[in-house]
Amino acid sequence: MTEPGHTAPHVRFAPSPTGRLHPGNARTALVNALFARRHGGRFTLRIDDTDPEREVAGAVDAIRADLRWLGIEPDDTFCQGDRSTNYAAAMERLRAADAVAADGSAWRLRLAPGRVAWRDAIHGEMVVDARHLAEPVLLRGDGLPTYTLASVVDDLETGVTHVIRGDDHLTNTAVHLRVIEALGGAPPVFAHLPLVSDADGAPLSKRNDATSLARLRDHGVEPEPLAAYLVALGTGHAADATADLAAGVDLAAYGTAPPRFDPRELAQVQDRWLQALDAEAVNARRTPRGGPAVRDAVWLAIRGNLLEKRPDDTWAALPRLDALDAWLAILETPFRGVIADDDAADLALAADLLEDGADGGDAAVGWLDTVSARTGRRGRRLRLPIRLALTGRPDGPPLGDLLAILGLERSRRRLLGETA
Repeated sequence: MTEPGHTAPHVRFAPSPTGRLHPGNARTALVNALFARRHGGRFTLRIDDTDPEREVAGAVDAIRADLRWLGIEPDDTFCQGDRSTNYAAAMERLRAADAVAADGSAWRLRLAPGRVAWRDAIHGEMVVDARHLAEPVLLRGDGLPTYTLASVVDDLETGVTHVIRGDDHLTNTAVHLRVIEALGGAPPVFAHLPLVSDADGAPLSKRNDATSLARLRDHGVEPEPLAAYLVALGTGHAADATADLAAGVDLAAYGTAPPRFDPRELAQVQDRWLQALDAEAVNARRTPRGGPAVRDAVWLAIRGNLLEKRPDDTWAALPRLDALDAWLAILETPFRGVIADDDAADLALAADLLEDGADGGDAAVGWLDTVSARTGRRGRRLRLPIRLALTGRPDGPPLGDLLAILGLERSRRRLLGETA
């Protein structure tokens, strides 16, 4: 939805520097940025820092870093703390128009009776009776502007056409429209996204580091699947991290019920995204992190085996690129697997039965059938000792792929309990 007459919308994301970004406000930032990108518009990062007592040291830099990690680069950035003269000038206009009244050392907006109506791009037609609204403070007793005044002045003066924000601000909109009217401005399109809760239905908070983007990075979440998941959250559409996210952003697609951020669902999105990567893309991502390069054959074999055992069950289902390091240490460097005494003789026989061509496909199946016939082992009792001898792990790629990666000579030596 775009404002009639506006071919290039201007949107903004306006966090206060009171903590780290979490999935909820990151979703708001993404929808704004991608909406602007889809329609050839502008995306502004506005830091709402008019309350210095609540500001957290380093929060502004952290917000910028989080947005950059998500792939969001604002077209411009400004801080409300640098615009005090603009708010003072707006207050003078409101005083001159008799639109405000003194309340001690503070100033409140005069609210005339009547209905305030607007169409929200997500919630639809909205009507508020001004009799039920408290006259909002625009200028505090200490001379600082409130969010209501500063936000409206900034939106008007910077030409914001669409205000896309969380629906915790839905009740503020009637008051904002009255301030806009008092200042003689044209209202933007409002779109209020339902707030994201955690998997248990509790609100997300930027003061809770456990749900911050920084903590998600530590868990191994990658930005592309996270962005795709957050943008799709609440739409009923499947998240696809390989798609053009901007092309799919549609404000009308968002429902009005609060969606839940579920790490298990995000893990599935990340898994699908990883499966679609090739080795070149993986190496381009890992090399700057200091990770060793991975060969095509190795990546194709182990890309579906990137889970790690961790004490935190919340992220147990998340496949991680960092899990490659353990596999590369097993497959690309000298390694000695695990052989139980009861398995040693049968594994030695399996090593003797390895022949050229048995390192993949049907030949590997034939080799396993032969080993089974000679040893009487079947199923897990056959395959598990072989896996442990080759990799030291009970899970992993098909045995044929492992044999192909290791080669026959290294495979034989490992089956014999040697380092290879």
